[in-house]
Amino acid sequence: MIKILDEKIFNRIAAGEVVESPSSIVKELVENSIDAKAASIKIKISGGGIALISVVDDGVGISAKDMPTAFLPHATSKVKSLECLDAITSLGFRGEALPSIASVASVILTSKQKKDTMGYEVRYEYGKLKSKNEVGASNGTAVTVKGVFDKIPARKKFLKKPNIETNKITDLVKKLILANPDIAFNYIVDNKSVLLSDGKGLESAVFSIYGIDLENMTSFSDVAFGIKIRGYASKTSFTKHNKSYQTIIINNRVVENEELSYAIFLAYKDFLMTRRYPVFVLHIDIPFDLIDVNVHPNKMQVKFVDIKPLRKMVYRTFSGIATSSIESEIFGENPLGLLSSDNKACEQSKIFGDGYSSFDTITGNKSNLCAREQETVIDVPTRQSIMSAFYESQNFTDKSETVTYQTNYVATNFNTVSHQIDVSKFDVLSRIKIVGVILETYIVVEFAGDVYLIDQHAAHERITYDNIIKSIDEKNIQAQPLLIPHILVLSSSELVRLGELKTELANIGFDFNIKDSNAIFYSMPMMLSSLSIEKFISRLIENDNDKIKVSNILKETIARAACRASVKAGDTLQKEEIYSLIDNMIKNVKIPLCPHGRPIIIKLTKSKIESWFNRT
Repeated sequence: MIKILDEKIFNRIAAGEVVESPSSIVKELVENSIDAKAASIKIKISGGGIALISVVDDGVGISAKDMPTAFLPHATSKVKSLECLDAITSLGFRGEALPSIASVASVILTSKQKKDTMGYEVRYEYGKLKSKNEVGASNGTAVTVKGVFDKIPARKKFLKKPNIETNKITDLVKKLILANPDIAFNYIVDNKSVLLSDGKGLESAVFSIYGIDLENMTSFSDVAFGIKIRGYASKTSFTKHNKSYQTIIINNRVVENEELSYAIFLAYKDFLMTRRYPVFVLHIDIPFDLIDVNVHPNKMQVKFVDIKPLRKMVYRTFSGIATSSIESEIFGENPLGLLSSDNKACEQSKIFGDGYSSFDTITGNKSNLCAREQETVIDVPTRQSIMSAFYESQNFTDKSETVTYQTNYVATNFNTVSHQIDVSKFDVLSRIKIVGVILETYIVVEFAGDVYLIDQHAAHERITYDNIIKSIDEKNIQAQPLLIPHILVLSSSELVRLGELKTELANIGFDFNIKDSNAIFYSMPMMLSSLSIEKFISRLIENDNDKIKVSNILKETIARAACRASVKAGDTLQKEEIYSLIDNMIKNVKIPLCPHGRPIIIKLTKSKIESWFNRT
């Protein structure tokens, strides 16, 4: 027998989606205050929001006659017709928040409109109206919530400790402040004011959250196709150990969007060490009819009619910030020409179909963006190839002495020469003075009155890594046939995920077939010959639904291969090798960091050195 659910049951079910934790309650109440055009909002919690949540605003208020209706399911003043759903401008619109909250806690709602002489108050206890009466009140609305889930022990046991719930609410309030910089906020935890914002704009809001760290962030703005982006992004020297310091705001709504987050990740990924993340506040103003916010009751997800133009804007902007901050932080004016910020968009690898090396930018296409002379690159990622490229460029024929070098990855034989090198053919090399090598690792170079320290291992590692990535993008990877095919036994779902990656894996040298419940590998990339196929593939298919993790796995794997194939700290380099290394850096290196995020070159200005000796 089919029955219509009782109102109490329905509200309890709805509350399961809307009220996940005390932070969910804070979010819903604050968004109601924002929709009420509040200029200031005071948030107060105690016991992690489990004991008390209070939100007080100076908005337009609720009339006495509408107040009981506000606690009915699907009662809202923000959606009046079906057409309204196609262009929702308010943060709330479902009419589920108040009845859901009232069904799981004790709620007191007090409100007064400017035209009224008295306010009105209603009190609900776990879904039941207990009282309603006139009271003295200030203009606006105050909501007090107590005893969250006290009468629903099955739900309360899933709450975290009060300090953890407090941290969740604090993180949320920070994002709400950043999303609404024109509203003054006062956030009080256990009778102590924790966050204050004055409502005087985005810079003030960012300063209220990050304080002095604002000095390590860069402001940005861009407009195209009727879309505006603005905000602040950290320099590469200011990073965090997780992504909780990243805020995306669309039309003043705090949202989560994997594609935009991934675009920003790609913009920064070559400039940061592993497991370090940039800090950013990204405001996006987009026509309301180009997005759909009616995706989930928590309203944290949105869908776009077409996200590509926005994604390109975001990538271009953040890529420029990352590149420019590297230039200024590591070597100022970049006299060695190691970076070319105009070409940064072309340097992203196409591996695993991230699609960021070939897209058209807002201002031009790839051919215009990447217009530059074709330069010689190293064909094989070994020390041998560096010297080979150098000799070919110098047309040396006299190679009288042979020296053997041993590394952890490969022993390489190469020739050195006894006669003097003619570096006059190289514009920059002819003006470089190699002072020497210190600590058997750092090459000291004098150029244009300044001194540079070059980490020989990190520099060679960068060159080798970029060369491997270039070979992958050009589908020019050498595959190594396996003497005995390697068989992986996988589940049906794992085989499906592996099959979806077949083309991308083939591009980097893996040849395999799927038969029955097995994946049979016949070849693997020569550059990864020491790789455990089982561990590598397992990591990939476990994270196939997370593009960032998949990209990281491949990057880390290639970085390790590049590291093993590079000269090491402590290896003795001949003068010819040093010149060759620097020549390759100048010609090919666009990012002055090794694949693990460490700088390959540091600049010591003449003025800085003189200041050490009190000469200035």
